[in-house]
Amino acid sequence: MNPEDLFPFLNPEEAGILVGFLEPVEVKAGEDIFVEGQQAPFMVFIVRGRLVVRKPTEFPGKYQVIAVLEAGSFAGEAGILDDSVHGATVTAVRDSELLSLTRTSFATLASHHPGLAIDLLRHLLAIVHLRLQKTSHRLSMVL
Repeated sequence: MNPEDLFPFLNPEEAGILVGFLEPVEVKAGEDIFVEGQQAPFMVFIVRGRLVVRKPTEFPGKYQVIAVLEAGSFAGEAGILDDSVHGATVTAVRDSELLSLTRTSFATLASHHPGLAIDLLRHLLAIVHLRLQKTSHRLSMVL
């Protein structure tokens, strides 16, 4: 997946700049990227593979899948902003290729390319908003 496909909300030059701040990460199926209740000062963009977002149920060792994330999506976005802990566990269900953006790299991006950082945050916020709407709708159907 090239930068323009991964970041369609950016022009090709901006996408290239952003990629310069990202680090490639490969994870195996079954590997946790984020663990509920733990901090992680980074977020990931999915280049290839599939991740699941899951929460434990009241039954030991059992989880409820909250979301399935595919190539072109992202996870752990709060990690670039503050020290809050993750509210869910994110696990690779396939061998996956990710791009990691650390909090430090995001701060550097924001200081050198503030417009690009704002565009990235706007995009992340729009997607998080859609995810929250879907979650609220699903919850209302259960209650």
